[in-house]
Amino acid sequence: MYTHENFAADVARNFGFLETEYGMRREPPHVAGIGSWVVYANSLMKIIVEYETGGYCGVSVVNLRHVKRDPMERSEFDLEEIVAVGGPRQTRRQEPRSMSEAVAKSAETLRSVGASVLKGDFEALHARQRRLVEAARRNNPLSPN
Repeated sequence: MYTHENFAADVARNFGFLETEYGMRREPPHVAGIGSWVVYANSLMKIIVEYETGGYCGVSVVNLRHVKRDPMERSEFDLEEIVAVGGPRQTRRQEPRSMSEAVAKSAETLRSVGASVLKGDFEALHARQRRLVEAARRNNPLSPN
């Protein structure tokens, strides 16, 4: 059975590049109920790698320097959003065979596609989000402007 300890070890092994290449510090693993997560942080951002027993491996990036100008704005983006902005279009994604493989794939994807974000460039993500918010407002005229 895959445990929270296995997850923490897989994260440390696969996401270590955040410490060596981007000067982030890794916080001790957090465990709450069936979920656990590991946070990497520097002065610009936090990377949160999370796991839910029997579930998935999720990765999100939080822009710590973002100042919200609109209540619908977010400062946190998941790996799928980063791929949508900066990644090559994948024709067919192969599902990982194990959670260890899922953690490794997430780290590999973040490292290859998220390089500009990891250097602090959130502009493309915020621009994409602004377009989504504007589209939502156009489709829902009752939302406050």
